Amino acid sequence: MQSPSADHLQNELVALSALAQRVASGENMVVDDYREFSEGSTTVSVFMLPHELDTYLMTIEETDGEMLLTIRSLNIEELYIKLPSPLMVSIQEGVSVVVS
Repeated sequence: MQSPSADHLQNELVALSALAQRVASGENMVVDDYREFSEGSTTVSVFMLPHELDTYLMTIEETDGEMLLTIRSLNIEELYIKLPSPLMVSIQEGVSVVVS
């Protein structure tokens, strides 16, 4: 796998930061797709978020009552922003999630 260029990395960071700010502000988010996976005591909810011409992932991982919310790049897999709890996430069409 080829390393991303500095410009590509910077563009992805700007997009992730913009999405994280929108989520943290409580803005309603449009979701292209939603999936939920469970294994043992861990449940992961994955939301596909369109942003400009790309799609990013918002993941909410819950294990034993502890929650972790991240905004992830699909272009650079190692790149994500973790948002602190508690956080209220409101998603268009009736899906609301509270991360605490």
